[in-house]
Amino acid sequence: MSHIRLGSLAGYVFEGPFTLQGWRPPAKPGVYCIMYKPKPEKAPDKYAVIYVGQNMDMSKEGLPKNHDQYHCWVERAGGSPWKLFVAVYYPWADPLASNPRQLISLQNDLIAHYDPHCNPVKFDKGWQGKWVGEYTSSLTGPLSKRDANEKPI
Repeated sequence: MSHIRLGSLAGYVFEGPFTLQGWRPPAKPGVYCIMYKPKPEKAPDKYAVIYVGQNMDMSKEGLPKNHDQYHCWVERAGGSPWKLFVAVYYPWADPLASNPRQLISLQNDLIAHYDPHCNPVKFDKGWQGKWVGEYTSSLTGPLSKRDANEKPI
């Protein structure tokens, strides 16, 4: 069984990659990444993640040909479905990821990390101050500066 590490700091061990054509998803929960090799001649072991999905019953995802993003995957892989690969993370290996919310969280984390071309929904990797707004406070100043009236305890 082959494995590939994916995610932030490559923290998740996925089974695969497997050629997507001929692979049949099991009736079990999982998070999957659809990939292709952008430079198969120069870098045959390098993959690009183009889609991330999840389901509590992977057999219901319609993989591969009945998935609604299949056409995007094939186009991204240069027009050939035989150039597509899949890697799968099964949550039974990790008790913390055994519920739908955890699968969705992992999926969203991977989408934010890889920004896959064929995922219609995108997630930002970072935090921006404009989301909360700017403010000043005497409580948020540097710790090294002391107020002139402050007395040490």
